[in-house]
Amino acid sequence: MTKLNEYHIKDTVRTSDGITVHLARERRQITGRFDYYIDFACLPTVMDVSEKLINQAIKWHMPLRAAYGVSMLPDNTRIRLFKLSAIKELIISLGAEIKQPQEALAICNTAENYVKERGK
Repeated sequence: MTKLNEYHIKDTVRTSDGITVHLARERRQITGRFDYYIDFACLPTVMDVSEKLINQAIKWHMPLRAAYGVSMLPDNTRIRLFKLSAIKELIISLGAEIKQPQEALAICNTAENYVKERGK
């Protein structure tokens, strides 16, 4: 198995839809730019598919694997993160498994807009 990306979380936001979004960057990039990541625990609910299917899609699709990683919180809790901008590619990769792909994409776009507006 390949090594997971490790992220440093700068800020965390919970949207009105119940999605947890983190502003984070890769830990090894000291001056790298921050991106938005969705808490991996929210993905099965948003997409209405099993976590196992999401894990399989990430495992077999290299660009999705690059968008997935972990972060250690100060209390040594490990959380899994998935890049918000890669959600569309994940939905395409899952294909027919998602019952309502447009709704899943809309929820993620709403989350992305929410955190961007909050940051201004």
